[in-house]
Amino acid sequence: MAQGTAADTTAPRAWLVYAWLDPLLHPKFATFQCWFPLMKPGWRRITLAVTLVLICIEGVIRVATYPVINRHDLQSLEPQRISANLLSPREAFLVAYWVAGSAIVLFTIPALVALVSAWSLGPYVIRFKRIYRPWIQVQPIICMLLLFSTVAHTMLIEFGMYQSENLFFNTLSLLLVPVPALATWSYSLVALSAGSSRTKFQAGLVAAIPGILFWLTPLKFGFSGF
Repeated sequence: MAQGTAADTTAPRAWLVYAWLDPLLHPKFATFQCWFPLMKPGWRRITLAVTLVLICIEGVIRVATYPVINRHDLQSLEPQRISANLLSPREAFLVAYWVAGSAIVLFTIPALVALVSAWSLGPYVIRFKRIYRPWIQVQPIICMLLLFSTVAHTMLIEFGMYQSENLFFNTLSLLLVPVPALATWSYSLVALSAGSSRTKFQAGLVAAIPGILFWLTPLKFGFSGF
Protein backbone atom coordinates (compact mmCIF):
# COMPACT_ATOMS: atom_id res chain seq x y z
CA MET A 1 0.00 0.00 0.00
CA ALA A 2 1.41 3.36 -1.03
CA GLN A 3 2.91 5.51 1.71
CA GLY A 4 2.41 8.88 -0.03
CA THR A 5 4.60 11.97 0.03
CA ALA A 6 5.21 14.30 2.95
CA ALA A 7 2.71 16.77 1.52
CA ASP A 8 0.13 14.01 1.31
CA THR A 9 0.45 13.11 4.99
CA THR A 10 -0.87 16.38 6.41
CA ALA A 11 -4.58 17.15 6.49
CA PRO A 12 -7.08 19.01 8.69
CA ARG A 13 -8.43 16.86 11.52
CA ALA A 14 -11.95 17.55 10.25
CA TRP A 15 -11.11 15.30 7.31
CA LEU A 16 -11.20 12.35 9.69
CA VAL A 17 -14.99 12.22 9.46
CA TYR A 18 -14.73 11.97 5.70
CA ALA A 19 -12.10 9.25 6.15
CA TRP A 20 -14.75 7.26 8.00
CA LEU A 21 -17.47 7.93 5.42
CA ASP A 22 -15.38 7.37 2.29
CA PRO A 23 -15.21 3.55 2.65
CA LEU A 24 -18.99 3.48 3.03
CA LEU A 25 -19.38 5.13 -0.37
CA HIS A 26 -16.31 3.59 -2.04
CA PRO A 27 -15.51 0.22 -0.43
CA LYS A 28 -12.43 -0.66 -2.46
CA PHE A 29 -8.66 -0.97 -2.15
CA ALA A 30 -7.98 2.44 -3.72
CA THR A 31 -10.00 4.18 -0.99
CA PHE A 32 -7.90 2.75 1.82
CA GLN A 33 -4.73 3.32 -0.19
CA CYS A 34 -5.63 7.01 -0.45
CA TRP A 35 -6.21 7.42 3.28
CA PHE A 36 -3.42 5.15 4.49
CA PRO A 37 -0.78 7.92 4.91
CA LEU A 38 -3.25 10.06 6.88
CA MET A 39 -4.31 7.41 9.39
CA LYS A 40 -1.52 8.33 11.78
CA PRO A 41 -1.54 7.66 15.56
CA GLY A 42 -3.66 10.73 16.35
CA TRP A 43 -6.38 9.81 13.89
CA ARG A 44 -6.22 6.16 14.94
CA ARG A 45 -6.64 7.04 18.62
CA ILE A 46 -9.64 9.27 17.91
CA THR A 47 -11.19 6.59 15.70
CA LEU A 48 -10.62 3.93 18.35
CA ALA A 49 -12.23 6.14 21.02
CA VAL A 50 -15.29 6.80 18.83
CA THR A 51 -15.53 3.09 18.02
CA LEU A 52 -15.46 2.08 21.67
CA VAL A 53 -18.17 4.62 22.53
CA LEU A 54 -20.35 3.28 19.71
CA ILE A 55 -19.72 -0.29 20.90
CA CYS A 56 -20.95 0.67 24.38
CA ILE A 57 -24.07 2.36 22.95
CA GLU A 58 -24.78 -0.60 20.69
CA GLY A 59 -24.37 -3.04 23.58
CA VAL A 60 -26.86 -1.19 25.77
CA ILE A 61 -29.41 -0.74 22.97
CA ARG A 62 -29.05 -4.33 21.74
CA VAL A 63 -29.61 -5.80 25.20
CA ALA A 64 -32.41 -3.32 26.02
CA THR A 65 -34.29 -4.19 22.82
CA TYR A 66 -33.67 -7.93 23.08
CA PRO A 67 -37.17 -8.71 24.48
CA VAL A 68 -38.76 -6.77 21.64
CA ILE A 69 -36.72 -8.32 18.86
CA ASN A 70 -36.85 -11.90 20.11
CA ARG A 71 -40.17 -12.07 21.97
CA HIS A 72 -42.05 -9.09 20.47
CA ASP A 73 -42.61 -7.87 24.04
CA LEU A 74 -43.48 -4.26 23.27
CA GLN A 75 -44.06 -3.40 26.93
CA SER A 76 -40.33 -3.93 27.54
CA LEU A 77 -39.73 -0.58 25.80
CA GLU A 78 -41.24 1.28 28.74
CA PRO A 79 -38.53 3.30 30.54
CA GLN A 80 -39.13 1.53 33.86
CA ARG A 81 -38.86 -1.90 32.24
CA ILE A 82 -35.70 -0.93 30.34
CA SER A 83 -34.02 0.27 33.53
CA ALA A 84 -35.06 -2.83 35.44
CA ASN A 85 -33.89 -5.14 32.66
CA LEU A 86 -30.50 -3.49 32.25
CA LEU A 87 -29.89 -3.66 36.00
CA SER A 88 -30.69 -7.37 36.20
CA PRO A 89 -27.67 -9.71 36.45
CA ARG A 90 -28.37 -11.39 33.10
CA GLU A 91 -28.68 -8.19 31.09
CA ALA A 92 -25.78 -6.54 32.90
CA PHE A 93 -23.61 -9.54 32.02
CA LEU A 94 -24.66 -9.39 28.37
CA VAL A 95 -23.86 -5.66 28.12
CA ALA A 96 -20.47 -6.23 29.74
CA TYR A 97 -19.86 -9.21 27.48
CA TRP A 98 -20.80 -7.26 24.36
CA VAL A 99 -18.49 -4.35 25.22
CA ALA A 100 -15.52 -6.42 26.41
CA GLY A 101 -15.94 -9.09 23.75
CA SER A 102 -16.24 -6.55 20.94
CA ALA A 103 -13.12 -4.74 22.15
CA ILE A 104 -11.18 -8.02 22.20
CA VAL A 105 -12.41 -9.00 18.73
CA LEU A 106 -11.54 -5.51 17.49
CA PHE A 107 -7.85 -6.25 18.05
CA THR A 108 -7.88 -10.03 17.65
CA ILE A 109 -9.09 -10.00 14.05
CA PRO A 110 -6.28 -7.81 12.62
CA ALA A 111 -3.77 -9.66 14.82
CA LEU A 112 -4.79 -13.02 13.34
CA VAL A 113 -4.99 -11.72 9.78
CA ALA A 114 -1.47 -10.29 10.19
CA LEU A 115 -0.25 -13.84 10.83
CA VAL A 116 -1.34 -14.94 7.35
CA SER A 117 -0.61 -11.68 5.52
CA ALA A 118 2.13 -11.53 2.92
CA TRP A 119 5.49 -11.94 4.65
CA SER A 120 7.03 -9.71 2.01
CA LEU A 121 5.35 -6.76 3.77
CA GLY A 122 7.83 -7.04 6.64
CA PRO A 123 7.96 -8.41 10.19
CA TYR A 124 4.78 -9.17 12.11
CA VAL A 125 4.58 -5.79 13.87
CA ILE A 126 4.74 -3.96 10.54
CA ARG A 127 2.15 -6.26 9.00
CA PHE A 128 -0.20 -5.72 11.94
CA LYS A 129 0.11 -1.93 11.66
CA ARG A 130 -0.60 -2.06 7.93
CA ILE A 131 -3.78 -4.04 8.55
CA TYR A 132 -4.86 -2.06 11.59
CA ARG A 133 -4.95 1.28 9.74
CA PRO A 134 -7.70 0.40 7.22
CA TRP A 135 -9.35 -1.88 9.76
CA ILE A 136 -9.81 0.82 12.41
CA GLN A 137 -10.74 3.37 9.74
CA VAL A 138 -13.84 1.41 8.79
CA GLN A 139 -14.97 0.58 12.36
CA PRO A 140 -17.14 3.69 13.03
CA ILE A 141 -19.21 2.92 9.93
CA ILE A 142 -19.51 -0.74 10.91
CA CYS A 143 -20.72 0.25 14.38
CA MET A 144 -23.20 2.75 12.97
CA LEU A 145 -24.62 0.18 10.55
CA LEU A 146 -25.08 -2.36 13.34
CA LEU A 147 -26.70 0.28 15.52
CA PHE A 148 -28.99 1.35 12.67
CA SER A 149 -30.01 -2.27 12.02
CA THR A 150 -30.88 -2.85 15.69
CA VAL A 151 -32.91 0.35 16.03
CA ALA A 152 -34.68 -0.22 12.70
CA HIS A 153 -35.55 -3.78 13.72
CA THR A 154 -37.07 -2.53 16.97
CA MET A 155 -39.04 0.26 15.31
CA LEU A 156 -40.44 -2.02 12.61
CA ILE A 157 -41.71 -4.42 15.28
CA GLU A 158 -43.11 -1.52 17.30
CA PHE A 159 -45.18 -0.33 14.33
CA GLY A 160 -46.22 -3.84 13.29
CA MET A 161 -44.29 -3.73 10.02
CA TYR A 162 -41.78 -6.51 10.64
CA GLN A 163 -42.69 -9.95 9.23
CA SER A 164 -45.86 -8.45 7.85
CA GLU A 165 -47.92 -9.99 5.05
CA ASN A 166 -47.52 -6.71 3.17
CA LEU A 167 -44.89 -7.01 0.43
CA PHE A 168 -43.77 -3.41 0.81
CA PHE A 169 -43.21 -3.80 4.56
CA ASN A 170 -41.31 -7.05 4.01
CA THR A 171 -39.08 -5.39 1.44
CA LEU A 172 -38.53 -2.43 3.75
CA SER A 173 -37.64 -4.78 6.61
CA LEU A 174 -35.13 -6.57 4.41
CA LEU A 175 -33.44 -3.33 3.38
CA LEU A 176 -33.34 -1.84 6.89
CA VAL A 177 -32.43 -4.83 9.06
CA PRO A 178 -30.34 -7.65 7.51
CA VAL A 179 -28.81 -5.68 4.64
CA PRO A 180 -26.98 -3.09 6.81
CA ALA A 181 -25.87 -5.81 9.26
CA LEU A 182 -24.53 -8.06 6.51
CA ALA A 183 -22.85 -5.12 4.78
CA THR A 184 -20.57 -4.73 7.81
CA TRP A 185 -18.92 -8.05 6.94
CA SER A 186 -18.27 -6.87 3.39
CA TYR A 187 -16.67 -3.63 4.61
CA SER A 188 -14.55 -5.61 7.06
CA LEU A 189 -13.24 -7.91 4.36
CA VAL A 190 -12.32 -5.06 2.04
CA ALA A 191 -10.37 -3.32 4.83
CA LEU A 192 -8.58 -6.50 5.90
CA SER A 193 -7.75 -7.41 2.33
CA ALA A 194 -6.41 -3.93 1.62
CA GLY A 195 -4.04 -4.09 4.57
CA SER A 196 -2.91 -7.69 4.30
CA SER A 197 -2.48 -8.07 0.51
CA ARG A 198 -4.62 -11.21 0.77
CA THR A 199 -7.90 -11.86 -0.98
CA LYS A 200 -11.13 -11.10 0.81
CA PHE A 201 -11.83 -14.82 0.99
CA GLN A 202 -8.48 -15.58 2.65
CA ALA A 203 -8.81 -12.72 5.12
CA GLY A 204 -12.40 -13.66 5.83
CA LEU A 205 -11.56 -17.26 6.74
CA VAL A 206 -9.22 -16.05 9.47
CA ALA A 207 -11.40 -13.15 10.62
CA ALA A 208 -14.42 -15.44 11.00
CA ILE A 209 -12.80 -17.41 13.83
CA PRO A 210 -13.00 -14.78 16.62
CA GLY A 211 -16.32 -13.56 15.25
CA ILE A 212 -17.92 -17.00 15.50
CA LEU A 213 -16.49 -17.53 18.99
CA PHE A 214 -17.88 -14.16 20.07
CA TRP A 215 -21.43 -15.10 19.04
CA LEU A 216 -21.32 -18.69 20.34
CA THR A 217 -19.73 -18.09 23.75
CA PRO A 218 -22.94 -16.82 25.45
CA LEU A 219 -24.70 -20.02 24.39
CA LYS A 220 -22.04 -22.04 26.19
CA PHE A 221 -23.00 -20.35 29.46
CA GLY A 222 -26.73 -20.80 28.97
CA PHE A 223 -27.49 -17.38 27.52
CA SER A 224 -29.61 -17.18 24.40
CA GLY A 225 -27.27 -14.58 22.92
CA PHE A 226 -28.17 -11.34 21.23
